[in-house]
Amino acid sequence: MAGSSYAADVGRAAARIQRFPNALRSIRHRALPVVKKILAFVLAVVVFLIGVSFAVANAHRVEFNYFVGTTDWALSVMLVMAVLVGVVLGALVTFVPVIRLKTQLRSLRKSEAVAREEIRNLRTMPLKDIP
Repeated sequence: MAGSSYAADVGRAAARIQRFPNALRSIRHRALPVVKKILAFVLAVVVFLIGVSFAVANAHRVEFNYFVGTTDWALSVMLVMAVLVGVVLGALVTFVPVIRLKTQLRSLRKSEAVAREEIRNLRTMPLKDIP
């Protein structure tokens, strides 16, 4: 009797050990978005503080000549505008291939659904005898 109890205990322990990675994975999947949000917030605060210190250190005015006229802005404002223009242009350049790939993915998913439906219909179709 003691042997069967021991074997049952070992079996239960083995089952718990096998379930542990799945439980750990589900905890990781639930905690990961929270950690990402915290890291993004900390990164945003650090970038903001660096930006504020940069703006204070570069507060002198710079004349900006463009095609129609000139304007006088703080150097930090002009650099922030240059970075924003770069981000917007980079996003636009990236946006076109992403949209193309998403439409291709949608088309492939539709054709996959049609193929799966056809396979399902062929599997349920009765076999006919050939004379």
